[in-house]
Amino acid sequence: MTDDLLRKRTDAIIATLLDTDYDISKYLSIAKESENPLDMVLPQMIEEKIDQPYKMRDLNAPMSVSSMSLGSPFMAGQSKVSTNMMDDWPMADATNPYGEHHPLSLKSGCCPLLHGGQHGEPEFAHHLIESAKTLKEHSMHEKSLSHLHKQSQEYGNSPQSMHDLYLKDRQRSAFVDEGEWLEGKREEFMNSFGMMPYLFGLDWNTPDHRDSFGGILQQMSAEPSKDEPNTKALMNKLQEKSGITWDRALRSWKARFTPLAEWWMRPADRHGPVSNSGIGELDDHYHGAWDSEGEKSLNHQWWLPFLHWGGVGRSKDSLKDMLKQSYPDVFNGGWVEEELVDSVFGKLDSSIHHSSHFPQSAHESRLSSITGGVNSDKYTRKRGNWSAVANHAHLHPSEIKGQGGRMTVPSDQLLMSSLGRAMSAHTDVGNARRGIYREDHPSSVPDYWKLHNQHFKDADLELGNNISKISEQVTKQFGPEVLNGTDPESNTIARGNLQQIAQAANMSGLRIPNESKYGPVSPKSQATMPPTYLSGNNDVWGHEMPATLAWRFDPEQNGLRFDLKDTPFNTLQRTVHENHIPLPSMMEGEMKPKERDVYAMGATNPSGHSHLVSGDLIKADDYEPTGIFKTLIEPAHTIYDLEDIKDLKGFSGGWAVQKMPTGKRTFVEKKGKRISPMSLPKKVKDDLKKMQGDATFDAYIENDVMIAVDLLLHKGTDLHMEPLEDRLDALRTLYDSTEHLHFPSPNNYNSADNDGLEKTILSLKENGENMLLRDLTSTFIKGRSVHPKWIRFVGKNNISKQYPTTPQIIVKGENITLHYPEILSPVTIKGKYDGMGYDVHSIECKLPSLVKHATKQMPLWGPIAVSLLKEGAAASGGGGGGGDGGGTVTSSTPGTHSPLHSVVRRKKRRKFDTVKSIILRAPAITGDEEEGDSVNHTMEHARRYIRDEEQSMTSSELCNGVKGLSPKMLEHFGNEYGIEEKDGKWTVNEAIDDDIIENAWGRGIGASPDGGAWSGMQADITAPRGPTELMDEENTTFADPKNRNLEDEEQEPILNLTIQEKEGAGPAELEVEGGRAVLRFSEKTPKDLKNEEDIEPATRSEAQRIA
Repeated sequence: MTDDLLRKRTDAIIATLLDTDYDISKYLSIAKESENPLDMVLPQMIEEKIDQPYKMRDLNAPMSVSSMSLGSPFMAGQSKVSTNMMDDWPMADATNPYGEHHPLSLKSGCCPLLHGGQHGEPEFAHHLIESAKTLKEHSMHEKSLSHLHKQSQEYGNSPQSMHDLYLKDRQRSAFVDEGEWLEGKREEFMNSFGMMPYLFGLDWNTPDHRDSFGGILQQMSAEPSKDEPNTKALMNKLQEKSGITWDRALRSWKARFTPLAEWWMRPADRHGPVSNSGIGELDDHYHGAWDSEGEKSLNHQWWLPFLHWGGVGRSKDSLKDMLKQSYPDVFNGGWVEEELVDSVFGKLDSSIHHSSHFPQSAHESRLSSITGGVNSDKYTRKRGNWSAVANHAHLHPSEIKGQGGRMTVPSDQLLMSSLGRAMSAHTDVGNARRGIYREDHPSSVPDYWKLHNQHFKDADLELGNNISKISEQVTKQFGPEVLNGTDPESNTIARGNLQQIAQAANMSGLRIPNESKYGPVSPKSQATMPPTYLSGNNDVWGHEMPATLAWRFDPEQNGLRFDLKDTPFNTLQRTVHENHIPLPSMMEGEMKPKERDVYAMGATNPSGHSHLVSGDLIKADDYEPTGIFKTLIEPAHTIYDLEDIKDLKGFSGGWAVQKMPTGKRTFVEKKGKRISPMSLPKKVKDDLKKMQGDATFDAYIENDVMIAVDLLLHKGTDLHMEPLEDRLDALRTLYDSTEHLHFPSPNNYNSADNDGLEKTILSLKENGENMLLRDLTSTFIKGRSVHPKWIRFVGKNNISKQYPTTPQIIVKGENITLHYPEILSPVTIKGKYDGMGYDVHSIECKLPSLVKHATKQMPLWGPIAVSLLKEGAAASGGGGGGGDGGGTVTSSTPGTHSPLHSVVRRKKRRKFDTVKSIILRAPAITGDEEEGDSVNHTMEHARRYIRDEEQSMTSSELCNGVKGLSPKMLEHFGNEYGIEEKDGKWTVNEAIDDDIIENAWGRGIGASPDGGAWSGMQADITAPRGPTELMDEENTTFADPKNRNLEDEEQEPILNLTIQEKEGAGPAELEVEGGRAVLRFSEKTPKDLKNEEDIEPATRSEAQRIA
């Protein structure tokens, strides 16, 4: 591959990701001559563009003729020939994969604020008029929190209230009757009041004020920071020209954008949160509908529209991307975007919001099986897709006959379809998933589904009853023709009307108190109904249907209001399943045929697959490029012999071979002149600042050198979903190494196929170094700690060391099973447990490499397994082995993790083969000639001492500098604490740094890394020691501490209380009875109380003792 081809390919990929103009012919002309398969498929993908969640219009840009809407018989009130950022809500571009629909579209009916917008009456207009009645009360509530607002400037320090703005606006039309004036405002909101004025609280400002606000806001966004003199001047101008202060607008934005953002990220099958945010006292009033006491928060009124609707189930980044596309002059990556958007998302990320269908129980227990997880959790968002399929949302209303009602678990027919396979692969489908698709999540347990499946079944029945009752009332009010047609067109409208009723019935169950067990969305309700037909992602799961029946909730009457429109309007609706059809005749009438599938199945990606079947719909938000990286990924496989690689499956045969650096691994980010982490050596930071463009590297820091092994972000473009081959090629060719920045080069990196792998490794491997072998097609999987397509090849000099990752340990009877993350083949250890130790008879696994790795890791998992065997035996009532009487105990079993720090008595490690009989013993709890936890403290001190001195040291130098350290301790404990000897000197092994020591314990081990055990046990799990035969019972984990001889142990000194008596104080009496001492003083006189402040505090002393 030539450098010219590589550069042109890289430029083409980056331009495509950024959606910028690029002359594709430059790349296409040279790609034709390439034999690389990537150059055969990439041109087509580039020309078709890479799929994005939504494609939006810049609302300030002129509309194309094809985008103009002049209205139609099925689209009342939708004429539009121009747009303005202050008058309009976001609009889809012609290239939007979901057509004209998206969650914030007036035409879609997905957003609670825009419900009714399909027929020209968006709900937010009614809500603003209704909210006017509470503005005075809101102002008083706001003033009661003024002390908190002064402490937290992020919510604006504004003496101006919304009630003040209301009164000022009312004064402008004082000559008009108030009722007439409010109706005029309602019409104004419906026709020319965009999302930006709503979010900034410009309800009671004039249209000219709003236009001025928008213009000045764009100027402010262009300023580099909030503290610039020009920015301050613009803020003053904002108040003068638009009649509102920036602080007031900022406070309104936080109050109104926060519930919208939470709704966007909330799962589609969850109503609004029934818990407070748990962030802070003032934060609770902005980030939830209820405060910490369960009372209505300051901004409950702005949360109210969102409480009774299901969420969108998308990531925060997709909402941010929509804002940037719709308002590019405001959300341009500057300080305004950071203050308005990033700050809100940051708070929501740290909130503990949940939308449990059992609010009271969830508040009391907070068990994940009841709460279902927090609303911002990706796992719960994915599970919302199953709710859609379970209720047959994927079917068109014309297809539901014979399909029945809600599915508890998928039918065999569904499981055999591509849709069913995709759902089973990506989320729970009525059961906790098992096997290769298993994902660890606190709510992915049988208890969750047992509880919720019954709840969904009962709620579905109750919702059906509501639909039948309301259908009867609507028919009486408007006539039977509302739900009965005479031809395909009128039958289709009738079905659309029924689905409008289903939405209204769902709202009734979620908002209106009733005599059933389902209460309104509130922390005080025992149970709530799911938002089956009120989901925020109908743009993906809804069918476009005509209807004439309009509905809305009327807060004044605390009930539902229905209107029959003369002209049908189109709206997106979830399909009502067969069991919710109240009239059998509706199933018989012929409907207009389906024009398309729901967008979840119908819209296609560049490869021609539907978004759901391909996984795009589910994975796009999980892995959407954001440029933010938090979790370093370790190789799933560790091999000690190259021949073992042939037994590993799932690799493409293309390999990236690199020397594995020995320094401290970290993400290194360059953003402008800002470099992180701050702890980088100065020389490294200086060289990074000289680089052009932003970048994020996966790198190792060793002395004053950064060694980059991966490129995750290049000039602002997130590359983590690109193949490793392209990421490394870009890192190698686009970045130049310096004295302090080392990028891949021929002396430390090369690529190879299976045939040339061994030769490539031998050409790079020196002195037994570790090698990193990665599949060239692998992506950087965000959020994962282990990569299934990465391998660590351990050098001969390092075989004795322990490497992550650690397995989950399951003990059943006398068999031990190890499950390593991302590896399907378990390791089975068979043996005999005698109550004191475990005789290993065999270690078995389909992968020989994993047998070797598990054998070398025995000092890590062995003590844990013995502890679990002991626990299993205790549970069965026996002291030893014996069949399966102990049941199953795992290293992740709740209640088995009570860290109890101890230090191990070290013995020389034994060499063994996997076929020999080995004894695993529980480790001792005292150190070898050391006392208590002094080894732990001393070794940590030694490690810090080497790091602080920034140089290697001999044993003598190190022992002189660290009190209590001995050469024997270094020899026995050095490797455990990341200290290794090279050429007679001790140095810190940065590859086993503090973070790895803390995080190396995988999902199966819930103990502290510096020692930990389980309830009633004292096993130290960190000892890298071989099997040991313990001679004294009191040195075993299971010895009774009460039986120890305490005479020979140094007693902990008693801390005594020294009392300094004031002259003239009353007498004191000491009473000692039954081992309890009480010191009594005479009752204080008023004079004593007055002089209370003069009493000196008591002090504790170890030197003075009471005689």
